[in-house]
Amino acid sequence: MQFVQLPEINFQQVQMCEHTKMSTFDHQEVIWSYLQNKKGFAEANLSKAKLSEALEQAVAHDDITSIYLVTGLCLHQAVEIREKAWAVIEYLLRDVSAKDLVKLDIVTRSYRIVIEPIKLLDELTIPTNVLGLLSFNPNGFIREKALRQLASGFDGKELPFILLRANDWVESIHNQAIAAIKERLEGDYSRHFTDNLYLIKHLSTLGRYNHDGIQEIIANVLCSPLYETELLSYLNSETASERHFAFTLLLKIDSPTSVKTAINAGLANKDPRIRQRAFDFALKDNKINLIERPIVSLLTDSAATVRLEVLRWLAEKQDCRAILEAAFFDTSFAVRLFARYRLKEVNAREIYIQNLQTKKYSLLFTLRSLLEIEAALPIELIEPLTAASSGKVRALAYELLLAQEQIADKADKAEIVCRALLDKSNHCIKSAYKYLRANPDSIAIESIWELFNQELSLEAQRTLISTMAYSPPWISLPYLLAAKVTIQAKAESDIEAPLETHLDIAIDFALEHWLDKAANNFTSPSPSSVNKLHSSLAEAKSVLKPKQYESIKTVLNRH
Repeated sequence: MQFVQLPEINFQQVQMCEHTKMSTFDHQEVIWSYLQNKKGFAEANLSKAKLSEALEQAVAHDDITSIYLVTGLCLHQAVEIREKAWAVIEYLLRDVSAKDLVKLDIVTRSYRIVIEPIKLLDELTIPTNVLGLLSFNPNGFIREKALRQLASGFDGKELPFILLRANDWVESIHNQAIAAIKERLEGDYSRHFTDNLYLIKHLSTLGRYNHDGIQEIIANVLCSPLYETELLSYLNSETASERHFAFTLLLKIDSPTSVKTAINAGLANKDPRIRQRAFDFALKDNKINLIERPIVSLLTDSAATVRLEVLRWLAEKQDCRAILEAAFFDTSFAVRLFARYRLKEVNAREIYIQNLQTKKYSLLFTLRSLLEIEAALPIELIEPLTAASSGKVRALAYELLLAQEQIADKADKAEIVCRALLDKSNHCIKSAYKYLRANPDSIAIESIWELFNQELSLEAQRTLISTMAYSPPWISLPYLLAAKVTIQAKAESDIEAPLETHLDIAIDFALEHWLDKAANNFTSPSPSSVNKLHSSLAEAKSVLKPKQYESIKTVLNRH
């Protein structure tokens, strides 16, 4: 396929130029005006000058969004304009990925750019990228003519555009694209398909046609030792679909050496899904012997799915009690659960208690596991951990204390919750909140109010506000309103009080929640409570929004 020599555009000079000349008009607006109303450019020479300048400005701005409009000039009657438009398109598409081509194909349809005269498509020899963009046009005649020219070229540059047209909504264009693809699957040309794995895989995500047949034909060609190097390079791709598709093809290569290479490359890959697939493949196809590294070393893999599969295999093949006991402390719940299941005869509680003393394994996952098995523990064993350096460990220690049945006294549990709330770690505060939500009557609202007025962190105060909001409505309202007044006073005394702003928002949410609960509450407050509620509302009127005040007043009057 012979292409014309494109006109030279000094891109570096255009990009470095000052934009004083260009500032008089917007390049997209100029091209759009021309395409919409060519009569507006009555003077031919002025039309050419403006269009030429607009095309140069598109390059100066490196503006890929201009490409949709520039396609409208690809068949311009003036040779210098259309060839400059071709050069601009070639420049703007210089680094476009396959993923971006898919987006361009979709977006181009929405622009509805009129390209004429269409007959020039049969008369001109047009560069591949320009033909590719024309093959995205909403007009089926243009797409078909562009595809016909693309199919006559065999340098590999045309293949991405042909692959995209395989999903064309016009069946005749789809059929032409499929025929062009099959024509390219023979001989040395087939190597170009390895450069387009993303688009080949992309076909499986499309629903207009069933592309399984053509995908299988392409895959059968690529599953060859000839393309092993190219496919291996895709395992480092930034695009997950390319990595996974390349690995699928590698595993299908009918060569023991290639399979061994694929398995070990997969196990060393950064993608945890590929590492898991590599081990699963070796396991199910009885190719464990092809793994070059010690199997036990895979237990340190960062992906829990890999560790779990390796642990399952080891547990079936050999006596690995020590390995399973170590897995009791794994970071993954699934791995810990499997290890405990395989060693049912072992007292997991004793193993975890022993580690609290030896600290051989992670304290964090020791405590988490003790919560999972709902272990009863001596209080003196847990209590020191509430002073641990790690906030997560302290939080789990508080949760364990609150879970112990021997701490049955309500006041003792309230004291533990208060300690967690006073802790500076948000993890401890969240543990306290979780307990308060599950046991809303565990602490009297008066005690919550006393805590709220202490020097607490923002998260702790927000937790207390939420806890008050979930208390019975006729009890909680005076305290929520008092909190609103207190926070407003602090905000006024310190204009740079972002914490107070956050708390004010939290109280507004709490009041909204209170309104929902109170509106559906069929229990009326006592006469003394009514007076107290109205008094609290009157005191807070100045800090409430008018709508808030009226809504609360309406609910109170209803009862």
